[in-house]
Amino acid sequence: MNDGSLRKSGIDLIGDVEWGTHFCQFYATKEDLIDILVPYFAAGLANNEFCMWVTAEHLDEKEATAALRKVVPDLDSRIENGQIEIIPHTQWYLLGGSFEQNRVLNGWVAKLNDAMSRGFDGLRLTGNTFWLEKSDWRDFADCEAAVNEVIGNYRIVAICTYSLEKCNASEIADVVVNHQFALMKREGEWTIIESSDYKQAREALRLTEQRYQTLFTSIGEAFALHEIIRDENGKPRDYRFLEVNPAFEAQTGLTDVVGKTMREIFPGIEPKWIDTYSRVASTGEPVHFQDYAETLGRHFEVHAFSPAPGRFAVIFMDVTKRVQAEEKLEAANEELAASNEELEATNEELRVTTDELHVEVKHRRQAEEALHKESRRISYANRILELFAQETGNDLYDKVLDIVLEATESKHGVFGYIDDKGNLVCPTMSKLFNQCDMDGEHKCICYTREEWTGLWSRALLEGRILYTNEPPAVPRGHVPISRNMAAPILLQDEVIGLINLANKDTDYTEEDREFIGAVTNSIAPLLYTWVQRGLREQERKAAEDALRASARRLNRSQEIAHLGSWELDLLNNHLYWSDEVYRIFGLKPQEFGATYEAFLEAVHPDDRAAVDAAYSGSLREGRDTYEIEHRVVRQSEGKIRVVHERCEHIRDKSGRIILSVGMVHDVTERKQAERELAQARARAEELYEREHHIAEILQKALIPDTKYNVSGCDIAVKYEAALDEAEVGGDFYDVFDLGDGKVGVLIGDVAGKGLAAAIRVAAARHSIRSYAFLDPRPSRVMARANDALCRDGSDMTNMLTAFFAVVDTRVGVVTYANGGHESPLIRTAGGKIEELDLQGRALGAMSGWDYSEDTRLLGPGDVLVMVTDGVTEARPDSRTLFGLKGVKSHLQQFGNGSVERIAAGILEAAKEHAGGKLKDDAAIVALSLKTIRQAGKK
Repeated sequence: MNDGSLRKSGIDLIGDVEWGTHFCQFYATKEDLIDILVPYFAAGLANNEFCMWVTAEHLDEKEATAALRKVVPDLDSRIENGQIEIIPHTQWYLLGGSFEQNRVLNGWVAKLNDAMSRGFDGLRLTGNTFWLEKSDWRDFADCEAAVNEVIGNYRIVAICTYSLEKCNASEIADVVVNHQFALMKREGEWTIIESSDYKQAREALRLTEQRYQTLFTSIGEAFALHEIIRDENGKPRDYRFLEVNPAFEAQTGLTDVVGKTMREIFPGIEPKWIDTYSRVASTGEPVHFQDYAETLGRHFEVHAFSPAPGRFAVIFMDVTKRVQAEEKLEAANEELAASNEELEATNEELRVTTDELHVEVKHRRQAEEALHKESRRISYANRILELFAQETGNDLYDKVLDIVLEATESKHGVFGYIDDKGNLVCPTMSKLFNQCDMDGEHKCICYTREEWTGLWSRALLEGRILYTNEPPAVPRGHVPISRNMAAPILLQDEVIGLINLANKDTDYTEEDREFIGAVTNSIAPLLYTWVQRGLREQERKAAEDALRASARRLNRSQEIAHLGSWELDLLNNHLYWSDEVYRIFGLKPQEFGATYEAFLEAVHPDDRAAVDAAYSGSLREGRDTYEIEHRVVRQSEGKIRVVHERCEHIRDKSGRIILSVGMVHDVTERKQAERELAQARARAEELYEREHHIAEILQKALIPDTKYNVSGCDIAVKYEAALDEAEVGGDFYDVFDLGDGKVGVLIGDVAGKGLAAAIRVAAARHSIRSYAFLDPRPSRVMARANDALCRDGSDMTNMLTAFFAVVDTRVGVVTYANGGHESPLIRTAGGKIEELDLQGRALGAMSGWDYSEDTRLLGPGDVLVMVTDGVTEARPDSRTLFGLKGVKSHLQQFGNGSVERIAAGILEAAKEHAGGKLKDDAAIVALSLKTIRQAGKK
């Protein structure tokens, strides 16, 4: 377990080691044991580690204590305060009369947890195997293999001692294979024997560390990585140094800070630093500022960002000299003014102070040059900012490029952005094409990633500014290029654009690189906002075009709708019909003087009395409106049409009705359609009943089993679909035996609900199971399933999240990988809640994705709980989610029952939180191990 810190082994031959180191010693005499183990434990006690010495016959606990006391004078007090335990093997390996592998492994993990809760840095241990019988050798060798795997994940250093009189050549080989290295005396000198796997891994690690340290120590800016420390209420109270580079120590004067907190170094640290950095670590939003650190007495320019949740890194420079130079410049100006007054008073004083004044003027020139350079940057940056604020079209790119060309004295250039498809779009390229004589097919302003070439391609892919003062190769007809500089535009380490410059009369320099870097840093957020605004503008224009098309369709629909209007002036008995009313009645527009009586003549004879009664009755009864549906006879052809009429009466100030206005809607086709629709609905209902019956059969076939009987495990599954009309939905799970004591456990969620999602569920569940039988490593299963899904397409409906784990019931090791799913939880037998927060990309989004995997030791009484987002997103309103917090709270209170009660309890708690009904499919899988079997025994 390499967390960046080394531990002193106490053994000169070995030196410092990392947490997770597991090695062995072959000894012939008691003195051999004392020679190695005494300095080993002395170093552990001095390094604030909890130490555990399990002895055997060659060196019992009394002899070990006496030997250690000679080099650790205060050993008795350390034993009394519980920093070291020296016990015989019968009280550890053979406790209860027999050796049990899992009891030993779990016991060491428990010792480590207890030690760290008491403030110790980790666990240092040794165990002697002299008690081991030949019949137990195979089991113990398997145990050592498991130990080597488990210890690598914890803050533990372990040495196992083997008596040479009880080991033959084959057994020595077994021991070496299961340890990182071994100590053995040859001709009176201790030597190291390394396993080939460990040697290769160590060499690879050395090369990686060498490359990292070269980069880490070579950068000129100070760098420091920290983690936020919060109090019991979650409020940030401090931060701890995890890593610093040499430039950090040079610029701050602080040494030996790794592992310490800021308040340990500076108890009076200003709260503003902790507040600022905690926001960066919590939100992931970077900050850039300049401020004065009172605790160090220096001015710093700081860039802070978050590489991982809860952590932040700072890159900063000591600008104290620059600030002091500015202050000195101001002071020099004041002194110069005073000197001028003194010069007017006496020439003698001028001669005395001339040399001193020359020095001040020199300093002032230097400061002015630095200020001029900074002012130049600010001036060009402000001009570019104004363009982003004022421009509305693609001319922005040309105008920004012109400013950069002017600033760098370059003749040609390109300015572009990365679109939402990952292509490089360069609106300014068309301007350059006017100076080129290339074929039309080569004149392009949008380049896919596959088309990226040359220096600017490397700059985009590597995310750094590159330049060359040698002529590069260009396509035939392209403007000749003599010098070239390519600067990617980065926002939070993501490339969002490019500025490419060419053909400066003189060579490009580091000063040019520094200037263009400042320009790209200042415009990065503006370019991102501009591109996003452009995308929104495109969406808005598309929406407006759609709205105008809809309006045209609506206008046409109104013409087709056969909707006419009329007005009846009761004072003058004058009736006005719109052209559409004439058409409805089968008359040519304005064919005759319309009157109420003429209108009644056009009404079907059987409906006239009802129509007249409706209108006259509304007048007589003083109602403001009336509406009626009736038939008319078209005079031009004698056909009968059905119309719907609605009328509203207008009154004068005295309340008398003086005007009636209304509409006539020809609903003949609608009436016919309603009759046909009723007939179609009857047929559809009959078809729906048949299809629904088929759907029920299909749904029951897709619902997975919720009862699993797997040897060595207690498993409970709860499932509830969100839709009333379907018993299945987008959530899925599976539990299956992989053989050799290993069990596959799967849970996931397909995008969508209902029958379509259920079909995806069946495919995903059986595919993942099939891949697991081919190669049970969770990371490989996820990668293969993801590639298979991506071959079917990569739209949102094809995506799914999944968590897959392989549980080895023999040793209690859980190996798992996560594909964008909710993090599972483990409730330990002691009541502690742990989150398996390993994350990965959802399946079906992008092919070729690699997935990580991790391991966790699951002890007796521990419960592994997996849920889908139907549980965590259960809510009574749009704000209050049940969340993983709700699952943790339930496990904290009620997690000591059976897995059946735990799974059922979580489901009921989520439903209760949501007001009695879930809005999404929900699945819960709870698993615990029965008595963990010894490795190698059936």
